[in-house]
Amino acid sequence: MTNLLDWWPANSALTFARPWLLLLLLAVPLLAWLRGKRGPAAALTYSSTATLQAIGKRSAARAGKILRTLLLASLAILVVGLARPQLGKSLTQIEASGIDIMLVLDVSGSMLTKDFTIGGQEATRVDAIRAVTRKF
Repeated sequence: MTNLLDWWPANSALTFARPWLLLLLLAVPLLAWLRGKRGPAAALTYSSTATLQAIGKRSAARAGKILRTLLLASLAILVVGLARPQLGKSLTQIEASGIDIMLVLDVSGSMLTKDFTIGGQEATRVDAIRAVTRKF
């Protein structure tokens, strides 16, 4: 059986970009406590509740607990996500030298105007640019 944490980088540390947001995790148990409190008395009462008690009381209560647990877990995960967890990795700086050259060309219709001469022949502006860049 492989170790469950094999995917975790050994030399990294988990940090948070906004650690102060983790204080919102304290609100999750408070919300759980508030959701568990009883609400006001029922607006409608039945004279005989024996039939209603037999109809899925346990399954409804169980489903309610599962949904409440999922809600609280999703809120906790949301808070952790808002805190922006980051795996700290070592940075390697590579010093490189060079020159970046960028050639920007106009390809509009005006570049097709024949107002240059190359080798005694009329040429468009695009042809003139091509000739200059070949010499470069």
